Amino acid sequence: MSTAGMDEEDALVLQAKKVAIRAKLRSLTNALSQPLQRKDQNIVEAVSLVNGTTMSLQKFREDGFVEILERAYCFCEQHKLERVNMDEVYITSRNRKTNITHRHYFEFDIFNIVLDRRIQEFGDRFGEVSTELPSNIFALNPRDSFSMFDKKKLMNLSKMYYCDFTHKDREKLDGELDVYYDIIRRNENLLV
Repeated sequence: MSTAGMDEEDALVLQAKKVAIRAKLRSLTNALSQPLQRKDQNIVEAVSLVNGTTMSLQKFREDGFVEILERAYCFCEQHKLERVNMDEVYITSRNRKTNITHRHYFEFDIFNIVLDRRIQEFGDRFGEVSTELPSNIFALNPRDSFSMFDKKKLMNLSKMYYCDFTHKDREKLDGELDVYYDIIRRNENLLV
């Protein structure tokens, strides 16, 4: 958004709001990026972090505007700037009146758009398949006597690879997984 036509104080308040949004987004996504950089990261733990971060971003989009507004107001108080009355009609950078309030403009035209882009970017990077696949594969982990074995996840895996499994193959796999699990639970040589 251009700040042309805005007075210096309005431009500063707008910048304060943008900085507050960026800071909050960094704090939400940093909780994920640090653990993912560790080499000893457990796949299931990583998938949980991705899912948790996605939910946090969505929750922040739904409930976070008030927090950002409060931060902007604190900034205004610290720098002795006049607060923008959020109930007044928003005037564009070209001094044109609109039919929306400042609150509507900042919440829907800036805040939500920034969050929607971040959530979309996050979804593109960590899509459902890329997070679901490791979780489904981990259902075969022999650690702790196959404690993570999950027939449903393995069946989901066969659905993800639908080109490799016909409907008949999946029906057969359903029974084979029951037999497999029963065998590994009774055979102490297979337990880790």
